[in-house]
Amino acid sequence: MVTEPQLVPQMVNEYEHEGFQVHVIDSWERLRELSRTRPKGLYLIAYTRLRMHPDFVPVTKTRLVRTKEGAKYTTCCLNCLGEVKRITRGSKEHCPVCGDVLYTYIPENKRPPLRYRQWIADIERNGTSIEVKSHNKQLPYIRYLKRIPFDLAIFDEAHNAANLMSNQGTAFIRLAASAKRVLCLTATVTNGMAKSLYNLLWGINPVQMREAGWDMKSATDFQAKYGAFKEVRKSDERNRHRDSEKVQTYDTAGISPAALVYTLPNFVNVDSEDFDDLPPVEREVIKCAPHVEVEECMKTINKIIDDAELPIEDKMPAASVRTAAFLRVSDTFRHADDEICLRGNLLGTLWRRPVDELLEKESELVNIVRQIENWGERLLVYTGNTQKIDMRGPLRRIIADSVPNMSIDVLPDSVAPDRLVAWFEKTIAQVVIASYHRVATGLNLSQFNNLLWFDYTDNTRMAEQGEGRIRRVNTADIHRMIYGEVRPCRYWYLTSSPIQEAQLAYTLEKRMIAKLAEGETPDIDPAECTSGNQSFSALITKALKEGNIDYQDPSALLKKMTRSDNAKVRNENRIPTAAPATAKVIPFPQPEQLPPPAQQGIPVIILEDGWEVVKEFPPDKYHEYLADGMLEVTLFGTYLTTGKRARHKRA
Repeated sequence: MVTEPQLVPQMVNEYEHEGFQVHVIDSWERLRELSRTRPKGLYLIAYTRLRMHPDFVPVTKTRLVRTKEGAKYTTCCLNCLGEVKRITRGSKEHCPVCGDVLYTYIPENKRPPLRYRQWIADIERNGTSIEVKSHNKQLPYIRYLKRIPFDLAIFDEAHNAANLMSNQGTAFIRLAASAKRVLCLTATVTNGMAKSLYNLLWGINPVQMREAGWDMKSATDFQAKYGAFKEVRKSDERNRHRDSEKVQTYDTAGISPAALVYTLPNFVNVDSEDFDDLPPVEREVIKCAPHVEVEECMKTINKIIDDAELPIEDKMPAASVRTAAFLRVSDTFRHADDEICLRGNLLGTLWRRPVDELLEKESELVNIVRQIENWGERLLVYTGNTQKIDMRGPLRRIIADSVPNMSIDVLPDSVAPDRLVAWFEKTIAQVVIASYHRVATGLNLSQFNNLLWFDYTDNTRMAEQGEGRIRRVNTADIHRMIYGEVRPCRYWYLTSSPIQEAQLAYTLEKRMIAKLAEGETPDIDPAECTSGNQSFSALITKALKEGNIDYQDPSALLKKMTRSDNAKVRNENRIPTAAPATAKVIPFPQPEQLPPPAQQGIPVIILEDGWEVVKEFPPDKYHEYLADGMLEVTLFGTYLTTGKRARHKRA
C-alpha cells in the first residue's frame, strides 16, 4: 500500500488494530530485508520513498598499489584500493575485493559527484536528496519492490500518481504492472483536466487503453481529444514581412463526457449516500467591501506591469501575475510590501499602506471567532492564496488582539509531512491557522467542525480535498464523543473583492464539471455553469479588459451544494428546525410567566465533630456523589461515607 507520508503512522495503528501484519518500508535496509524474506502481510510505503536514480558514471582512481605482479600504477577502488579492470560508461560494476560500487551519480545542477552510499544516506536522513536531483527512469525502491509478488497493490490518495512525468507517476505504473490487482483510492480523481485521468487509467486497466490505440506517450493526444484547451493569438509586430498571427494552445480545465467510456468501467463512486451517518452542512459566503485604498493599489499594480515594457511573448504570463496580485492585494496591502515578479525578475514593488483599522474581512473573521468561543467549539482557518505574503502571522495577531482569551496555534512550515498527524493530535488550541497546501489531503480533522476559507483557490482538487478534512465517515461519531450530539459542519467563505467572488464561483463550477466526467452525479447541474473552457487567469484578463466581471453568485451555488449534501444525512443527525405555520394565528396575550419553584434538597446524614447531622444537598450534587459511590443508603437514612460513622445521636 502506497500512501501520503503523514498518513503512515495512522495507517499502522488502524491496520494493526484489525489484526494485519504491517511492514513499514522506511529505510533502504528495511526494503532490502523485506525483498529477501517476503513475509506475508501489508507492506506500507510513502510516496516520498519512491525515489529516482540520477544519471551515473564509472568512478575509480589511478594510483600506485600492490598487485599480484608487484607495485604498479593501475585503476583501483576508491574504498579498499583493490585493483579493478577497466570499466565502460553505463556499467554498474562492483569492486571484486570489498564489493563497493564503482560508479557515482551526476547531479543535474552540476555539483560535485556524490557517492551512492552518501546519496542514500542523504535521503534517509533528510527525507530528500539535496545534492542530487534528476528525472532518470530508474527507481531504486521500485527495483526491489518489483521482486515481491504482490497480490494487491493499493494506492491511497492516487491523484499523486496522475502525472506520468513525476516520480510517483512513473513508480505507480511500474508497481501496478507487477501486481495481480490494483486498487486506487482518492476523493479527487482529476484536477479538472482530462490528462490527469490518463496515467491512472494505464495503471488500472492497461488492456483497455492498449486496445483503444493509446500508448504511454499519448497523454497530450488524450488531452486534445477529451479535454479542453484555449488558443492564444499573438500578432507578430516585430516582423514587417508578414501579417500572420502566432497561435499557441494551452491545456485548461474541462473534460468531455465522452471520457466516460474509460471512467465508467474502471471507477466506483462511493458517495455519502453509502455513509449516511454524517453531520449536516452549513455554508455561507460573507462578501466584504474592499478598503478605499485597494483601488489605488490596483492602479499601482497595473502601472508596475505596464512600465516594465515586457516583450510580446511575456504578455500572457504577465496577465497571470497581474491576476494573482489583484486577488491578494485587498487582503495584504496593509500588512506587507508586495514584490511583483515575473519568472523571478522583479518588476516593481507595491509598498505597504499605513492603515491601522481592521479591514471588513478581518472584522468578519473576528466575529466568527467570537461565535466559536461562545459555542465552545474549534475553528480551522485556511489561507494560502497569497503565497508571496504569509498571512498566518497577521491573522494570528488580529485574533489575539481582538479575542484575548482565545487560544491560537499556527501550523509552521517546519513540520515535516510525516509529523502532521502528530502535530494536530498535540495541539489543543481553539483556533488553528494553516496553509491549505499543507493539509489538503488525507488528514482527519473532525475535531474542527468549523472551517473558514480566508482566501480560496482555483485549484479544484485542493478546494474539494480541503473541505473534506472536517467531514469524514466517522465525523458524526467524533461529534458524539466530544459534544454528546451531532453538530453541523460549518463552512465560511470570506471574499473582499469581485475577483475573489469570481474565483469562488469559478472553482465551484469546475468541481461540478469534473464530477460529471468521473461518473458521479454533481451537486449542481453543469448546464448552469458558465465558466466554459477558460482558465481563471484568462477569464479575469478578459473581464478586466471589458471592464465587467461576469460570474454567478457563489451564494446560490453553495446553497445547491448544501441542499444536496443535507438530503443524504440521517434524520436524527439533522438540525432541528421549527415547522412553518400553515394557518393564520390570532395572537392572544400570553399568561404571566411565574418563576419556577426552587428545587428541594435531598436529606443526607453527614458527620460533624462526632455527631450525625442531617443536611439537604442539591439534587445535582446528590446524584454526583451517588455516582461516585460516596453515599450509603440504609434503613436509618443516606450517609455520606467520607468519615467514620458515629453512634446514632440526635443533632
